[in-house]
Amino acid sequence: MKYTFTSKVASSDNNLWMRHFLVPDDIAHALTSADGSRRVVCRLNNLIEYQCAIVSVVRGQFGCTINKTYCKKLGVDVGDTLSVELWADTSEYGLPMPDEFKEVLAIDEQANGYFQGLTPGKKRTLLHMCSIPATSAKRMAKAIAIANHLVKNRGTIDYKQLNEEMKSGHPDAMIR
Repeated sequence: MKYTFTSKVASSDNNLWMRHFLVPDDIAHALTSADGSRRVVCRLNNLIEYQCAIVSVVRGQFGCTINKTYCKKLGVDVGDTLSVELWADTSEYGLPMPDEFKEVLAIDEQANGYFQGLTPGKKRTLLHMCSIPATSAKRMAKAIAIANHLVKNRGTIDYKQLNEEMKSGHPDAMIR
């Protein structure tokens, strides 16, 4: 079921995100799944659609974060009104799986096993990291580096080490 409402862009006073919009309590509760997940797909002003979570933002109120890039694309700032449409995110991971990462995991069963054993949040973090590069070649390099890291560390992620491995571009970081 899709829920439509209006909300204002608000400034956040935490270090995790800068802006958010409030979600009415009844909608937040309706979109909370039986397992407690609040993953949703959000469409703003019929222009931007993205996957996110309903989070507690201010003294028990629920909301969704909106990044600076989306605010700029929408031409909105703090205090401006948004047209919001939310519905439950039924995707497997809560973010799209880059084709390059899908290909690497299909080939590397060991890396795939470690990836599937991660928590949903860690999976989303790795998918996000892999999807950032603009070119397929760079996404593939990141996908290989992530797979190698998972195998080398037996499914444990050291984000600082992983970032260094992805930045290095060293052939050993790309091929096992």
